[in-house]
Amino acid sequence: MKASIDSAERIHTSPVTVRAGSQARLADTVPNQVWTARRDGSLDYVNARVLEYFGRTFEEMIGEGWQDVIHPADLSHVMDSWARSLRSGEPYEVEFRLRRADGEYHWHIGRAMPERDADGRVTKWYGSNTDVEDLRAAEVARDRALAEAKAQREQMYDVLMQVPAAVTVLEGPDHVFTVVNPLYARLTGHRTLLGKPIRDAMPELEAQGYFDILNTVYATGRPFRAREALVQLDRDQDGVPEKIFLDFVYQPLKRADGQTFGIMVHAVDVTDKVNAREEIATARAEADQANRAKSEFLAAMSHDLRTPLNAIGGYADLVRDGLYGPVTDAQVNAMLRIRRAEEHLLTLINDILSYAKIEAGRLANELTDVPVNEMLAELRMLIAPQVAAKGLAYEFRPGPTDLRIRADRERATQIMLNLLTNAVKFTTEGKITVDFEVTNGDVIIRVSDTGPGIAPDRMATIFDPFVQVGRFGEPRREGVGLGLAISRELARAMGGDLAAVSELGHGSTFTVRLPRAVD
Repeated sequence: MKASIDSAERIHTSPVTVRAGSQARLADTVPNQVWTARRDGSLDYVNARVLEYFGRTFEEMIGEGWQDVIHPADLSHVMDSWARSLRSGEPYEVEFRLRRADGEYHWHIGRAMPERDADGRVTKWYGSNTDVEDLRAAEVARDRALAEAKAQREQMYDVLMQVPAAVTVLEGPDHVFTVVNPLYARLTGHRTLLGKPIRDAMPELEAQGYFDILNTVYATGRPFRAREALVQLDRDQDGVPEKIFLDFVYQPLKRADGQTFGIMVHAVDVTDKVNAREEIATARAEADQANRAKSEFLAAMSHDLRTPLNAIGGYADLVRDGLYGPVTDAQVNAMLRIRRAEEHLLTLINDILSYAKIEAGRLANELTDVPVNEMLAELRMLIAPQVAAKGLAYEFRPGPTDLRIRADRERATQIMLNLLTNAVKFTTEGKITVDFEVTNGDVIIRVSDTGPGIAPDRMATIFDPFVQVGRFGEPRREGVGLGLAISRELARAMGGDLAAVSELGHGSTFTVRLPRAVD
C-alpha cells in the first residue's frame, strides 16, 4: 500500500503530470482503473487503482509499460484498435484480458475519449479500464443456461412428437394451440390447429362442456382426468360429429411462481376397447339368454318324457306280473328288458334335467353336517354287487369317527356314487380304493382305481358336459357324458370342487373336496 501512496505522490510531483493536487486525489478515489495518455498514445497518468490492481509502480505503467499486462493473445487486437483511434481521433473501446497482480487474467472493457484544442486537434486522451470478468461469467452462465433450456425444450418437443398418445399444449386463457403431436392431429382429423384458440379450431366441443372444464383447470391450477369419456368430433369436417371414447388428462402447466400459463392435454383413444366390451356384453347377454332357453327346453323335455316312460315301466311290470293274463318265460324276459331300457333312459333324462337345473341356477342344496365314515360305508353297500360281478377288490379306509362335512347329503352321495360307478365300469382287474383326509379346513375324499387310465390329451375335457372320455383302450360307453360335469358342479355348489389325476397304465384318482363341518 505504501508503494501505491508513494506512486501517487510521485504523480503529483512528476514533471509529466498534467493534473495536480485535488484532481489526482479525486481520480484515486474512483473504483475503476483511470488513466490518461498523451496525443501520441503513451500513458502519462494512472490512478492508484491501476497500481493496486496490477501490482506495478507508476514508472512501470506509464509510457508503453501498460502493454506488458495485456494477454498475449489480445495484444495485437488492442494495439490495432488503439492505433486506429489515435489516427482518426474516434473514441477508443476494446474488450481484452489484463493480468492482475496475482497472475490471473480478467476480462476488461477499455474506453478512452479524446480532448481537443480550439482547432479540434486531439491534445490528450482520458481513459478507463473496467473489470467485467464477473459480468462475462454471468453472461456465459446465462448463455449456457439458455442453451440447456433450449436443448431441453427441443428434447421435450421431440418426446411429445413420439409419445404413443395424442398430446397437445394449449396456452393462455384462450387455450391457443402451441404444440400438436401427430397422434393428436390424426385424432382431430388433421385440421389446422397451431396458433388457433380451441374454440375456433374445434367449435363442436362447445356444447359438450369441455371448454368449461378447460377454463376451470386454467383458473384453479388443478388437473382434470376422465376415463372413457364420450367426445363427439367432426373429424372429416362434414358437419356430422363422430362419437369416440377417450381416456384423457388436462394437466395445468405452471411457471416457477406457480402461475398457470397453459394446459397439456394427454389423450388415448379407447373407442375400440369400449365398443369391444359392449359387443362382448351383448354377446354374453345373448348367450345367457340362449342358455336359459336351452335349460328351460331341456327341463321341459325331460319332464314331458319322464311321464310316458314311467307309464311304460309300470305297464311292463303289470304284464310281467300276469295282471293281464298268463305270460311265458320269454315274455317275462322281454318285459324285464323293457324295464331295464326304461330305467336307463330315465337315468339319462334325470341327468339332463339335473344339469339343466344347474345351468339355470335352480338347483337348491340343503346343507347339513354329514358324517363322512357313515356316508362312505353306505356307498360301499350300494356298489358291492357291481364290484363283485366284475371280481374286483374294494378297500375303504375309514377315518376319524367324528369327522363331518357341510354338504347336501343327497348331492354328496350322488357325486360319490357316480365316481364309484365309473371306477367299476372302467376297471377290469385290481381294486378300487376309497379314503379321505382333512386339509386346510376341507375334507378330501379320494376314489382310486387300477384301470387303464386316461390319455393326457383327454384329461382337459373329462369334466365338460356332453363329452364321453373313455379310458385308454376302452370303447365308448353308454350315457350322454353328463355324470362328471354334474358331479363337479354339485361339488362347487356346496363350496368344494372335483379334480382328477391319471396316468396311462396306472389307473386314475378322482378327488372330491368339500368343506369340513364346524363343531
